[in-house]
Amino acid sequence: MEGIRMKCNFHNGIGVDANGRSGGLALQRKEKVALQVISYSKNHIDAEAIDQQGSKWRLTGFYGEPNTNQHDSSWSLLRRLGSGNQGAWVCMGDFNEILWLTEKEGGRLKSDKQMKDFREALDDAGLCDLGFTGSRFTWKRRRNKQTLIKKRLDRATANSDWCNLFPDFKVTHLISSRSDHCPLLLDTEGNMIRNKFRGRRRRNKFEVMWLKEMEAQQIIEDVWSCASWDLKKKMNGVANRLKKWSDLKFHNLRDKVDKLTNELEMLRSNGDKDEELMKEEHLCVEIDDLLQKEESFWMQRAKINWLHAGGKHKLSPRPSISAQKDEFHQRSGG
Repeated sequence: MEGIRMKCNFHNGIGVDANGRSGGLALQRKEKVALQVISYSKNHIDAEAIDQQGSKWRLTGFYGEPNTNQHDSSWSLLRRLGSGNQGAWVCMGDFNEILWLTEKEGGRLKSDKQMKDFREALDDAGLCDLGFTGSRFTWKRRRNKQTLIKKRLDRATANSDWCNLFPDFKVTHLISSRSDHCPLLLDTEGNMIRNKFRGRRRRNKFEVMWLKEMEAQQIIEDVWSCASWDLKKKMNGVANRLKKWSDLKFHNLRDKVDKLTNELEMLRSNGDKDEELMKEEHLCVEIDDLLQKEESFWMQRAKINWLHAGGKHKLSPRPSISAQKDEFHQRSGG
């Protein structure tokens, strides 16, 4: 968790350990976010947030018991959290249950009573489902060669006060190449700030992600081997050659990630055949590789010490890095 906190530039938070491979909760915040934890357990973290306009609202991260025999305890907790609540409240997470039959595909037919119990618990807590954009399901697992099960286990819910406070909210099911769950993105401002930083002119700078590329090392060695060039000329030559190479290799890195992610989403929505699952695994590897490069890009702009990551490399020279923390905050949604 500490590694994730550093990568995302979070300054404070609370974490609840997982039980084996199940559960585990964490609530992290950035420096400018006012957040106070009210209560927590192995199944929830409840906090009060204060936005920049001074409005107060509750944020609860929720984890429902994975065993259906223990769902009653999850719904009792949800009701306790909602009892006597006054003000805006959003509760989101992995509830480990579906509301309707349309939220499941494959496997045995879901018990009507189990879904009804979940719906009644949300009603009693004063919460309603916020809907979503993106993939129809948030979890999938192949039980055997013949059975692929998909469910919408993860969701965001809120009361009417919260919806009135943030009328432009948007919930998106993101795609993960490493988990069988889709991450949820709750954007309180919708699309209002999406294009704020587009069109900026980029300055030349050394990128940490180049350290993992053998081509970058070859470019540096080629330029540095020019005996007739002085130090200044070699430095300029390395910078120009690396920029041209990087523009070709990493042009629109985010667009490439989005394109592959869309392909992955289509496969997960429609693909059940073995060859499609093999293609899905291949896409996950490609996306992971691009995300690692993008992570290095934004870590650098967050002023995280890249020398630690590159200390084992012998690339030389290494020009100084000018981080752009504001860009990182915008890119990561902070």
